[in-house]
Amino acid sequence: MVPSEQLQRYRSIGVRLAEFCQTRDQSQLTPAALQAVIADLAGDQAKLLIPLRDLVIRADLRSLAAQAGSGQGRALRDGLLQDLRSTYSPAVVAALAEVLNGLLDLPSDAPERPSVAQSAPPPTARVQPRSSRSGWVVVALLTPLLLVGGALLLRQTPLCRLVGVCPVDTATTAIEPAFDAAVNAERALRRAASLADYRQALQELDEQLLLLRGMALSPEQRQQWTSLNEAALQARRTLAAETTDTERLELAAAAITRLADLSGPAREQELNLARQYLDAIPSSSFSAAEASALRQRLDQILSSTPEEPASGQPEVAPAPPPPPSAPAVSAPIPSSPPAPNGDASVSP
Repeated sequence: MVPSEQLQRYRSIGVRLAEFCQTRDQSQLTPAALQAVIADLAGDQAKLLIPLRDLVIRADLRSLAAQAGSGQGRALRDGLLQDLRSTYSPAVVAALAEVLNGLLDLPSDAPERPSVAQSAPPPTARVQPRSSRSGWVVVALLTPLLLVGGALLLRQTPLCRLVGVCPVDTATTAIEPAFDAAVNAERALRRAASLADYRQALQELDEQLLLLRGMALSPEQRQQWTSLNEAALQARRTLAAETTDTERLELAAAAITRLADLSGPAREQELNLARQYLDAIPSSSFSAAEASALRQRLDQILSSTPEEPASGQPEVAPAPPPPPSAPAVSAPIPSSPPAPNGDASVSP
């Protein structure tokens, strides 16, 4: 397989990895899941499999996975490749770079190699007289020395400011914009009004810190980088807590929804769960306002529901009223029976 086809194979691994990342939530992109998909995508690349597994477990790759197929993230990619150069050979790093290009949908960085037909023919040597060649050798040796000496002398004198050839600190010009962007991102963290704004500001801060980490910083700049990195670490812990608060909010809402279909002990259990989830969300959380709304909804449900008998005691139906008593009827006093015929007696 020619090198260009091999690079295309590496890029296709990154493209398929991007498809995997785009179809899943950020919380599902765990190192174990990424290592499993890499084992499937690069199973036939024995020499690259171990570097790829090392690549996907790095924390910086999760930030890149969030930008899969976006055509962005070049700075994060360059910082990650800078770290990989200290571990792997240039050939392996070039292969990993092509995988990352496919992941982010970035153009290939590999230069095109001219074909044999396009390559220039070798220059034809021209034979010169011996004496002429000796003179040219002396001139060729002295000319670079004179040029270098003159340039150093000119750059170290005040004349350089007049002719505009004073040395420019290119590293400083690249460091300062990165620090400005990092400081602005840290300020945006403290002013974030929503969880989405907070997550975006943290991503920008991480990207700039990663870019600065590979630069030659002065002691003062290194101290500033350390301070910004500590702010980023604290922000990551805060983001993890906010994510937990969001999950608690969803669980509380689900428990409140189930109340309409429950009664008795099961309903009481769901009430307790909803209260526990809501009480665990602090007032400083981005989810505090939604938690307060759910508490009000829970109070309305409780106030509109009639009070039920205590658990374990059956409800006793009220006894029906007694039937109305019949009025007393006095029996008539019977008269004396008539005497039998012929035996009538005459009372005295």
